[in-house]
Amino acid sequence: MLFWRSYDVMMEAKNAILTGAPSGHFILSTGCEIPTITPDENLMAIPAAIKRYGRHVSHDFEAEKLHEKSVEKKIAAMLGLGQAAVPDP
Repeated sequence: MLFWRSYDVMMEAKNAILTGAPSGHFILSTGCEIPTITPDENLMAIPAAIKRYGRHVSHDFEAEKLHEKSVEKKIAAMLGLGQAAVPDP
């Protein structure tokens, strides 16, 4: 990154995002330290690439918990354990 053009940094970041994160589950990093004399434009090219080519995948944890409880209740019913075996969320 130290001697690259900001365009090159952005294209490397784009390539890493598109190759490594088709599902959106990816952390983009330099992988090591960044020299203090790295041009600011090169540093700013990474978040610019993330904003342009990446995406944020949100997760609904509350819905997932409710689904898990529903599945647990169905399993308990199949095993004849009744409703008391699985408390409500």
